[in-house]
Amino acid sequence: MNPREKVLASVVGLAVVLGLGYKAVDVLFIQKKAKLEERIAKLKLEQEDLERTLRSKRLLAKRWKKYAGRTFSFEEAEAQARFGAELKEIAKRFGFDNAAFSTSGGTSIGRKTGIGTVAHRIAVEGDFRDVVGFLRAIYETPCLSQITKLTLSPLGRKRGRNVVKLEFTVESPLLPRVDSEDIPQVAVVATMPAKPEEPLGCARAFVRGDDFHRILGERNILRAYLPPPENVVMIDNRDRKTVTLDLKFFWDDKVYEQLIETVKGKTSMPVKGKGGIVEILGSYADGQTFGPRRITFDEKLKQASYTVAVHTPPTLIDLAVNNLDDDKVFLEVEVTGNDNKQTTEPKMVFDPGSFDVRKYEDVKSVKISAWYASGKRVQYKTFRPSDSKQTFMVPVEPVDPVVLVDDPGDEPEPERIDPPADPAFTVTGLMYYPDREDRWQQEMIVKGKGRRQIIGAFQEGAIDDDGMLVAIVPAMGGIVQMSQTGNFYIYPLGMSFTERVKLGARSLEEVPAAIDAWSRR
Repeated sequence: MNPREKVLASVVGLAVVLGLGYKAVDVLFIQKKAKLEERIAKLKLEQEDLERTLRSKRLLAKRWKKYAGRTFSFEEAEAQARFGAELKEIAKRFGFDNAAFSTSGGTSIGRKTGIGTVAHRIAVEGDFRDVVGFLRAIYETPCLSQITKLTLSPLGRKRGRNVVKLEFTVESPLLPRVDSEDIPQVAVVATMPAKPEEPLGCARAFVRGDDFHRILGERNILRAYLPPPENVVMIDNRDRKTVTLDLKFFWDDKVYEQLIETVKGKTSMPVKGKGGIVEILGSYADGQTFGPRRITFDEKLKQASYTVAVHTPPTLIDLAVNNLDDDKVFLEVEVTGNDNKQTTEPKMVFDPGSFDVRKYEDVKSVKISAWYASGKRVQYKTFRPSDSKQTFMVPVEPVDPVVLVDDPGDEPEPERIDPPADPAFTVTGLMYYPDREDRWQQEMIVKGKGRRQIIGAFQEGAIDDDGMLVAIVPAMGGIVQMSQTGNFYIYPLGMSFTERVKLGARSLEEVPAAIDAWSRR
């Protein structure tokens, strides 16, 4: 072989050797490595699947515990009883004590899960808002539940425009017991305790808020339309000054009509408005407010009454001066204004038996002092504004007592008792007027035994066979003195003689103070 052929043969042989060597390396190393990498990849995938399965199993076990903790029991009878007791408690909370409850056949959840339900059929009748609140409370219970087969219908105007009937079925899950050997993660699963240590929250992840249920309660689409009735509220203003009233008439829980009215003092006024309820808010003349107060109208009478209480203090002193003495008396009047300034009126002279009525407006007090012609003074008295008439009575001037020496041989006189009051007579009127000679006359008018009788002052034995009318107190009654005992009684105007009241007075000059004590009582 020439050198060229030798070189070519060497090159060919080297190529063959290299090819065989590569093939051997590929078979012995590269292919095995690839198979090992492929197997490693498959094992990683299997590992990930196993880890996902384990995570899913733990998650399922956790969810199973969570759901089981919101059910009543694994036993159907116990779960049915506890679920029914929970529903009845909620019904009583909303006033449905007579709700109709009945157990119903449960359903299956899934084909091969073994999960079923316990169910109750409930029927209630009541106000639409209470019914909505009842349903809301069931949705917000700590147990898992679902409402199905629900019907809601009105019961007609005779039962009430807001009264509806609700019928529905409510179900709660009944989970099967799981063998701890099959799934050890759920070996210690427990259901909801009958008396949990801490209150459990709502089982649902989402529930509607208060605004939603408020709007739902207001929008009763089943309510029949009824036009608002016209009603009358009689306002009785017992205050002395004008009051301002804000009257809101409600219908279907909304303001249908609003009125602003003013009512003069000591007057009554009817106010008409459309609605079933009226709310009254008012203010006195000095800006002081009163109310609000709601009044529901009677559907048959279609009227109501509202009284405005007395607030403004009295400003008038309606004063009468009565001289019971048989001689003239002298009076001095001192007036104290609201600014505490005092003014004294000129001295006045009152003739025997005279009677005078004087009125003082917007003053703080009036003080009257009096004295007899002999110079002896009468106990002064201060008068303040009042709703009733007041009287300053000048009694007969007392005579100085005469001390007598007891005769040892005299026997004590027996105690004298006033005769009983005649129940047949009633005081019906009081009169005080000047006669033709300008002498003031005092008379008490009584009625009884089929006749009307006028009894004048100082007629001995004219009253209850022993009493004598000595004075009258305007708007109050007549003052009677018994001749045997000297006791003083007041016979009240408009009452029977049997309602007479004995005064704590021993003389005429003590009668005014006794009358004041009686009137305050």
